[in-house]
Amino acid sequence: MLSCGSDLLLLMKCPEVPLDWLSTHTRRRALTIQTIAGLSNIAVALVGRIFIGQHSSPHQAFLWVGLLECATSLVLGIVTIEARAFELTLCLLHVLGVGVRSWYSSALFVATFWIRCIPLVLSGIRRLPFACCLLVDAVILFVSLAVRHVPIDAHEILGAVATTIVVSCCVYYLEQTRWMALFDVEAEKEASEALLSMICDAACWLAADGDEISRSDPRLDFLMGCSMSGKLLQDFLPEKEQSRLASIVGTCPRMIHDPATLLPSTLLGPGEAPICVDLFIVDRRSTFSSVLVHEHRGFLIGFRLTAPVEPPRSDVVCPQSTMRM
Repeated sequence: MLSCGSDLLLLMKCPEVPLDWLSTHTRRRALTIQTIAGLSNIAVALVGRIFIGQHSSPHQAFLWVGLLECATSLVLGIVTIEARAFELTLCLLHVLGVGVRSWYSSALFVATFWIRCIPLVLSGIRRLPFACCLLVDAVILFVSLAVRHVPIDAHEILGAVATTIVVSCCVYYLEQTRWMALFDVEAEKEASEALLSMICDAACWLAADGDEISRSDPRLDFLMGCSMSGKLLQDFLPEKEQSRLASIVGTCPRMIHDPATLLPSTLLGPGEAPICVDLFIVDRRSTFSSVLVHEHRGFLIGFRLTAPVEPPRSDVVCPQSTMRM
């Protein structure tokens, strides 16, 4: 019990990200989990009908709960509702599923009771609703076993509840810590872009290899006369400038600790005259590698014009980049 208390304390102290942000990142995964849970309940009902009988009430209950979970997931996948309403729906579906399984419980279900809470952990629920769901799950399990007089030792029930609390709280803490790290990275990225846009005329993100442009802002696209995303930055630099840039964005450990590096350079724009710029290079490889993100970004590059330039003509085509395999 002391372990359960310490894990509940750990749950209350775990970091928590804004609900709207968390919902946008976990909604698809939560719907997938609910769909899988619904299909598993339907499968249990169909298997029971085939091997036990068609009029068995447990299988009817599993069938209706499974259909409700699948239908709810389908509707929520089409209709976008407010984050709190979505969270409440997930909690109600979880409690309903646990209630049905607890009512028709067996010794095997009690021993594996903790598994039923893991999908809720991965669905992006805040800590207070999650703690309430854990409490309701435990109450439902005790009540259902007591009413049905299931011959299970009380120590087994307490052990199942304690295991559920310990495992769920630990997994929840790790999951929320990861989401907080990702939230901090995105917030820092937005702040860096906003700060850089105040002192620079254009900006872009380079991939961790320091060459491929993973994302470009509209100002850089307008300056170069084409979309720069997916192209190689070296294709727009003179040969002597390519080696200078490579020496900075290469695997140099000092860049990880430097806030930014200034590199005067020249861009080969769509016109005949080169574009003189100052490159502000911020190394964010260590930040993005510390969390699991889908975007491959490594360097934030700011372009500040050091001489006036003429707007690019519409009939000029950007050079095709030679993508490395």
